[in-house]
Amino acid sequence: MTGLGGLAVRRAAAGRGPLLALAVLTGLVVACVVGVIGQVEHGVRASVRDVSELAGESGTLVLRTRLVDDGAAQDATVRRLVADAARGAHVDVARSQAADGTDTPFVTWTVSVDATSLDPEDVIRLAAGLPGLESAVKGSDAQSRGLVVSGGLVAAADTLAARAGSFRAVAVVPLLVLGVVGVVGLGRVASQVVASRRRQDALLASRGVSRGQLRTLVGAEAAVTAALGAAVGAVASLLVLRGVVGPVAGIEQRAVVAALVAVVAVTLTTTVRAGRQLEDLQRTEPRGTLAAGSVVTTFALVVVALVATWRISVADDATPDLLAVAAPAALLVSLVMLGVLATGPVLAMLARRAARARGLDRVLALRSAARRHGVRLPALVAGLAVATTVLASAYSGSTAVGGARLASLDAGADLRVTVATSGPVVAADVDPAPGVDAGAVASAAVVVREADVGPETVTLLAARPASLDAVVRDGQPLAPALAGAATSSGPVLGAQGLTIPVTARFEQIPDLDVDFGLTGDPRVLTARVGATAWLVDDEGRFALARGSSVELDAEGPGSTGMLTVSTDLPGTWMVVSLSVTVDEVLSDGSRTYTQVFDGGHVVTIEVGDVSGAEGPVGPPVWELSKSGVDLPTAGRLVSGTTGTWVAPVAEGAARLPGVVDETLARAFDLAVGSKMPLTVAGINVDVVVTEIRDRLPGVESPAVAVDADALRGVQAAMGAAVLRSEEVWLRTAADAAGAPGAARSLAERLVSDGTWSVSADAVATVSAPRGAGVAAAFLTASVAAVLLALAGLLSTTRAQVTSREGETVALRALGLEPRRQARSRVVELCWVLGSGTVLGAAVGLVMARVATPLLVNAGTGSTGAGSVALDPLPVVVGLVLLVAGAAGILAAYARTVVGQAADRDLREVSA
Repeated sequence: MTGLGGLAVRRAAAGRGPLLALAVLTGLVVACVVGVIGQVEHGVRASVRDVSELAGESGTLVLRTRLVDDGAAQDATVRRLVADAARGAHVDVARSQAADGTDTPFVTWTVSVDATSLDPEDVIRLAAGLPGLESAVKGSDAQSRGLVVSGGLVAAADTLAARAGSFRAVAVVPLLVLGVVGVVGLGRVASQVVASRRRQDALLASRGVSRGQLRTLVGAEAAVTAALGAAVGAVASLLVLRGVVGPVAGIEQRAVVAALVAVVAVTLTTTVRAGRQLEDLQRTEPRGTLAAGSVVTTFALVVVALVATWRISVADDATPDLLAVAAPAALLVSLVMLGVLATGPVLAMLARRAARARGLDRVLALRSAARRHGVRLPALVAGLAVATTVLASAYSGSTAVGGARLASLDAGADLRVTVATSGPVVAADVDPAPGVDAGAVASAAVVVREADVGPETVTLLAARPASLDAVVRDGQPLAPALAGAATSSGPVLGAQGLTIPVTARFEQIPDLDVDFGLTGDPRVLTARVGATAWLVDDEGRFALARGSSVELDAEGPGSTGMLTVSTDLPGTWMVVSLSVTVDEVLSDGSRTYTQVFDGGHVVTIEVGDVSGAEGPVGPPVWELSKSGVDLPTAGRLVSGTTGTWVAPVAEGAARLPGVVDETLARAFDLAVGSKMPLTVAGINVDVVVTEIRDRLPGVESPAVAVDADALRGVQAAMGAAVLRSEEVWLRTAADAAGAPGAARSLAERLVSDGTWSVSADAVATVSAPRGAGVAAAFLTASVAAVLLALAGLLSTTRAQVTSREGETVALRALGLEPRRQARSRVVELCWVLGSGTVLGAAVGLVMARVATPLLVNAGTGSTGAGSVALDPLPVVVGLVLLVAGAAGILAAYARTVVGQAADRDLREVSA
């Protein structure tokens, strides 16, 4: 083979050692990058297959309309529109029809997904397409007389898509650092390959080979070599991934991209270096110094560090974007590179101090390390590797320690049961005891509902603080912050209950001959009067006592009746409010009408002195609530109204302490001690802010937490119906790591036993801590960075053997023995590696403190600043691998230097 092709083959055969090193390193870089990407995608897949997000109605989208004449065409249209909205994601569509006695019954399509087979791209497609499905169906001929859409699949897909995006964004940190380490290592080996051909390139230039031809020759050689190495690395990584985590969608395409990037990087580096080397060979004057380049590099790194620090400081915990989570990687790399630039002056200073003492070896080692930029390259890769290892340790530890807490904080408790609210309300607090009987160790009755602060809608969390603290794993008790609220009280209810005399006065007697549609005879007009009372016990629990009702006849001037209100609840109860309701009733024995007279109130009820309590109840002592309609006097009610009398309360009882989250505090510029007007269930309450937290357990931001008993006291004092707890929160006996499994088992028992008569859709369990996939990616990246750092160290030692051959001869001529030369070289690299390791540890600790909360929040989908904890495993593995690998490389380097020095000695003797 002749020509440029033959020359390339012969050059490759002659220099197969450096080319083999280049191929191996390229394969290692590609394998590491593909492995990290695969672990990230595996973690993303696990995060979008979160069953808790897609449980019950949250995982369905229901379309309901009337049946049209051509039902088959209607069904086909809906299925086509659903498929278009899914944009290629697999969804299940189930059709059902409910007969309602008409020719056009309701027909329903339920769209759902299989959480166990979802891929990240599926939820991204669903999040993009499903929001437009409602308008598409409304605009088609498939809907008839309106369309009703329900279910939470759209919101769930949006949440999961955002989580996948955040997860992938966090992975930018280990990938970027790994990429920098890989580029440095590949650049070093590529430069070594070019440097090893310096004499050949000089000979080729003297024979007339142009710079373009040489670049083509070197580029082709490097491209083929790198392509072979990248292909082997990618295939090996894909095989390992398939065996460890199973098939990963789209990983093959990403592997091809990683391989192409590596090949292009190697090809460009070798081509540029070869061209510059040939140019240097042809130059008659030196190129100049690198001082200006160093200044520009330093300035650029400082700018990057400042911008990255600013971006981290202003990042939104709730929705961190790609730039926010990429900023830590940029800051880490820039800080390590700035530190490496500073190692030269530091080592020079140490060399001057060492020169004052006896001995030459340490002085020579420090001076050489300070002067030679190439010698300090291992400090860069070692610093990046150690910094990545420390950051991986912080992320893994913080996720392990805080991930379970954050998952519990998201859920509120291990298990949440929404109790059916149908039927008579007996107590404001749902009895949580059945949950404890089923195996929970703590339970709490909780109110979660919307409220208003000015124009903003907020989430209200109300419970008994001590009970809530017992079920939430947050570790930050609410009870101290919510203490000091006014307690409700009133006269103690007697054993026989309240007795309430009422008298009906008929202000005007209507003509009962008017046709009201009643066919029976005689037609009778009566006044129906009933009573209820809210009670509170000495522990602050509220209960509703439903009293009897009477119907007072319209014959004569009026009639008198007696109402009674009592309770079967055990214990001592106090009356805090009394309500009396009046209705007109017109009946013929078969049909009944209430409030039939539009021409004014017909019946007036007078409420007499109430007895049956250890103190006054109702009129005239108690004040009539202003929340009802205007009434003529305090003790009189007109038909169609309800009068509520409330027990006297202390001044300022309408204010209650509350804990708000940072989102709400920022929105209204709240501080501790601020008064916040809260409107809940139509009642205005003044909440005094006692504490501001990152977030509140189990509720969406913005949110406020109050003592449920104190809130009910305020509501009762205003004559309003108190809020009823509609949820029960439970805590299992398992630790935080085992809580998801224990909660699922407890939920199955509650449903199967019929506790609270709840179905599976009404039970939500805490999810497993998210972010483990990113932690594994960090660990893999840190190990890969250490391996690449060792490869960079190996390439540096190989380059030093060739480039410092003349120095070896000179030192041997000056009488420096081979072993002392080897020891000096090893000490030199130990100083370099030591400085890089210390620098990397310092930068890693800084990054752990600054960036870990942001990265953990992005990786887990949580908000709020969590504690930073270090997992020793990544640090131990990384340092052991780095020390052991460096020791082996330095030992081999020392033997090579000794052999080189001894060989020169023998040549001089033989000469």
